[in-house]
Amino acid sequence: MEEPEEVDFELISAFIDGRLSGADRARAVRLLADSEEAFEVYSDALRTRADLKASAVVPISERRSWRSSVPWRAVGTVAAAAVVLIAVFPTVQARRDRAVMDVASNELVRPFVGSPEARTLLASDARGWSVTRGGSGPLVDSTVAFRLGVRSVDLQVAVAQRDTLRTDRMVREIVEALNDVEMSDYVKAQYEALRTDARQDVAAGVARAEQALDKRLESFWFEFGRWVRAGELAARVRSAEFFSDPRTERFLKIAAANDGLSTGDAELLLRIVDLGGQGVTDAEFETIREHFSTLIRRYGG
Repeated sequence: MEEPEEVDFELISAFIDGRLSGADRARAVRLLADSEEAFEVYSDALRTRADLKASAVVPISERRSWRSSVPWRAVGTVAAAAVVLIAVFPTVQARRDRAVMDVASNELVRPFVGSPEARTLLASDARGWSVTRGGSGPLVDSTVAFRLGVRSVDLQVAVAQRDTLRTDRMVREIVEALNDVEMSDYVKAQYEALRTDARQDVAAGVARAEQALDKRLESFWFEFGRWVRAGELAARVRSAEFFSDPRTERFLKIAAANDGLSTGDAELLLRIVDLGGQGVTDAEFETIREHFSTLIRRYGG
């Protein structure tokens, strides 16, 4: 099966402006048909252009793309090019970053959540976190979201270890934290069902509940908490594969660029990238584990 073509912002701009014909227009139509991401860019651009239609748009000075000298690729005075390249691109980039941060942490950590070494993680799950009270608006408090990310991994480990007492406690903690998250009743019901429905496949139920939680929060801090706890576990079980995986490197770099992290913590994440790229030694695994533990204490409150 042929791979979808990479999103070409200038091609979409030209298509919106009606500046394409022949083979170029056919390529644009094919791109929109084959690529969901390209179609989202196209739809977002049309909506944004409509919103800005009544406003004056400052033209972008003409310049040719480094990729081609075809005339329509010159970014001229039309509004659509400005809309796509300035208004829409940050949204698309955020989607790409979120795709990297989303479920890959679970995929990477799944092979060893049931290992004997992972059981030691459960012994350090008593956090003593201070009480937080978020829920003052539609956006969840970053500390609550971060804790929920950490506890999501803890719950996976408890289920994989068949530790019913800790599974029950993790579910209760998650439900209690969701009391500070507006419009989370459906998600809470998903988690509460894990305790009340004896016929349910617990592992599958956890996966469904976490998917609902992720969708409700849509928060960098939830993903960050999940990744950091997964990284701590990976370091504890000495998983070189976790740290050499390209998804781990991409996540760490995306997280390091987030404005919510201090400069020191961003540099710490990039140091972990360097260690993973060089091959992690036993001593470095312990250093990495301590780094992640520090981040959990700092951002978990």
